[in-house]
Amino acid sequence: MRVTAKIGTHDVVVLIDSGSTHNFISDKVVALLHLPVVPTAPFHVRVANGQPLKCQGRFDNIHILLQGIPFSITFYSLPLNGLDLVLGVQWLEQLGSVVCDWKQMTMEFQWANKPRLLQGSCAQNLQQASLEAIAKDMRHTSSIFAICLQPPAVPHQTIPLDMQTLIEDFAAIFEEPQQLPPIREVNHSISLNMVFLHRLSSP
Repeated sequence: MRVTAKIGTHDVVVLIDSGSTHNFISDKVVALLHLPVVPTAPFHVRVANGQPLKCQGRFDNIHILLQGIPFSITFYSLPLNGLDLVLGVQWLEQLGSVVCDWKQMTMEFQWANKPRLLQGSCAQNLQQASLEAIAKDMRHTSSIFAICLQPPAVPHQTIPLDMQTLIEDFAAIFEEPQQLPPIREVNHSISLNMVFLHRLSSP
């Protein structure tokens, strides 16, 4: 489930994933916020498409405001595409009992002795990006793909006026035949010219 959150004044996109064992933060966010790193032994994680990614570096006590709910979370860096944070079992197990409604895209749980509710983002809620935001993402090695759907253009041919008048005058000739032509004794005649051949005698 995807939700929106804030780290300081920066908006981030968060994926809550029970299939992930750890919490991950994208390299892009780490560089943007200049987060202090705790060196750790590198290890590999396997993402949904089966590709192994190298994970190195830990970031402790990152303060995140998750739809108004404050958390202090430990993350590991990972090159993520399309999102900024991944909250896995490492975070989910701290919540205790969680009631999920996947149709309404909600999560209900107790935190700090209060009932809490997280509302997932709908994939259809698209927002228009400003030119400044696009340029900023491009500076951080993001890729942009544009798809344009255009119906095939049917060429329009203009018939000259004199030709159009001629076609209208002889419209019967240009009509599609509705039946076979009548039987004629002679359909086509070929005129032959008389040719006299002179016999050549051998020498």
